[in-house]
Amino acid sequence: NQRKKIKGTTVLALLIFLVLAVMPFCMSMFRVGLFGKYMCFAIIAIGLDMIWGYTGILSLGHGVYFGLGAYCMAMYLKMEASGGLPDFMTWSGVTQLPFVWQLFGNPAFAITMALLVPVALAVLVGYLTFNNKIKGVYFSILSQAMALIMSTLLVGSQAFTGGSNGLTDFKTIFGRNINEPLTKITMFYVTLACLIAVYGLCRFLTGRRI
Repeated sequence: NQRKKIKGTTVLALLIFLVLAVMPFCMSMFRVGLFGKYMCFAIIAIGLDMIWGYTGILSLGHGVYFGLGAYCMAMYLKMEASGGLPDFMTWSGVTQLPFVWQLFGNPAFAITMALLVPVALAVLVGYLTFNNKIKGVYFSILSQAMALIMSTLLVGSQAFTGGSNGLTDFKTIFGRNINEPLTKITMFYVTLACLIAVYGLCRFLTGRRI
């Protein structure tokens, strides 16, 4: 019976991925971008399922790690769009591009940091909490506090992070127009590949359905 359930889940997952694969040819580019965002959130949902569904740990600050990775890439995109000092820095009276921002002008560095920064923070938080045997509702409260602290830091650092507006007005990605159909479709499939990889990894780690 358990084998049938696992087989059924696998078939369902394959059908969903197949439908997603043909979607860009059946809808407008606006919808393609929208479903790309949905798949990003699906990756977060799988992570939540792993930590809560399989370990019983409820993290209320899960978005922090996702947000940090996104911010790393957004910094590169903003640098590519502005070609120098971002507009929000000019409005805030900043006259020289901060050194950290200069580093994110390199796409390879930005991608690397988008992967490493969330992992580094997760390892640090995990070590401090589990080493001190913080679990249950206390871990949930701590993770929520971390999310609030991160939000306060980002919003309060208007001159360097864009504040409550965040980083916006991206025009290109890796030198290509971000609004071109081919660019949107390419990013859709990159996101789909990441979703499949994450799902497959979680299936491998748990040996059960996600």
